Amino acid sequence: MTIGIIDTKANNLNSLFNALNSINASVKIVKEYDELEKCDKLILPGIGSFDSAMKILKPIVQDLKKIVLEDKKPILGICLGMQLFSVSSEEGTLKGLGFINAKVKKINSNEIYKVPHIGFNYVNEKKYYFSHSYFLEVKEENCEIDYVIYNMKIPAIIKKENILACQFHPEISGDLGLDFLKYFVEEFK
Repeated sequence: MTIGIIDTKANNLNSLFNALNSINASVKIVKEYDELEKCDKLILPGIGSFDSAMKILKPIVQDLKKIVLEDKKPILGICLGMQLFSVSSEEGTLKGLGFINAKVKKINSNEIYKVPHIGFNYVNEKKYYFSHSYFLEVKEENCEIDYVIYNMKIPAIIKKENILACQFHPEISGDLGLDFLKYFVEEFK
């Protein structure tokens, strides 16, 4: 089974690649439709801004929609990758991929809860590493959501059919993060 990491020019590509190798996944970085089609599962990572990532994805957006929404190929979105699954974002003006009926919004902050939300936090008694200023306001009804609490309930894991998304970075969340990646590689369909 081959896992394709979609090249978004994100800084976390190498750490994600190494994390997947450490769990013995066959992995490659992909950029074009032919490469996407040959992979069994896809991962959309991301660090940075919504619009800049969507501009990088522009040449393959329609292909990606076909592969995920019609062909039902399993995909995992990580951090900004999760946010790109939305319809739109307050952070930018471009449309998202529209895999999940959601809008990206800025996290509410105060004296205790600063933005960005950086560091380890609990999701279902498991600790994962977060680094983000925006979150998904989900309007989708057919999905499972696990939350992290950071001044508000923030979707941390979303499952919808062949679509899996996480707001945290499993590649730098230690053994629990590797377990999450292993779940995607070995069990998620």
